[in-house]
Amino acid sequence: VTCYDHDDAEWHRPVRVDCAPIRDGHAAPAIFVDSKGHVHTFSARGAIRHCRSKRPEDISEWEPTRLIGPQNKSLTYTYPLETPEGELLLFYRLGGAGGNSPLAVSRSGDRGTTWKAPRILVDYGANHGAGTVKIRDAVYDPKTGRVHLAIDERDNSGKRPKWYAHYCQYDPAGDRMVALNGADLGETATRETLVDNDSRLPAAAAHLVDPAPELADRKVVLSLQAIWQALQPEHELESK
Repeated sequence: VTCYDHDDAEWHRPVRVDCAPIRDGHAAPAIFVDSKGHVHTFSARGAIRHCRSKRPEDISEWEPTRLIGPQNKSLTYTYPLETPEGELLLFYRLGGAGGNSPLAVSRSGDRGTTWKAPRILVDYGANHGAGTVKIRDAVYDPKTGRVHLAIDERDNSGKRPKWYAHYCQYDPAGDRMVALNGADLGETATRETLVDNDSRLPAAAAHLVDPAPELADRKVVLSLQAIWQALQPEHELESK
């Protein structure tokens, strides 16, 4: 990890934080700075390896590596967020690209010192074959207290995988999933409940953009991407 010092107008010498067990893009770390200034890294592929700087806004020393999630699965696509109360939410895929690999969340109420066991939020393989989740983007909305989620489904039920995009929300306070049409999907959403409640999007991939979180009338923009098409239509999802 390295950082740029605006006062000195120079980059600091890189510091080796951790060593991923494999050389693979899936192990690339997510880097996150919490509201107290501590720097966190989350690298995956196997149990998630979590590192936290010892001091705020200082990358010179790091606490010992912590392991998050089961160690017998290939965990990938980490996405950390923080709520206004200081709770850390870590979203990730509970498994690899093949078979049934759902979307899970682990939560920490002490800024990453300890983590709860993973909770499955979206399970595509519950009733039809198997499917894996790839999280594209997650945006916390302080207005509603929910997390906007743009996720992709890799449908592995046929001879060749198919890709679909979905949008839904996670309510940390109630520990519930919410569909695009506002329906309560319970603790775990499935392919069927997402489709039945208008959460499947007319695209193969989706991305979220949060351009101005400080504005009172802020809107989250959902960009849809179609395979083999140059155009990317955008739809605005106003927080309600």
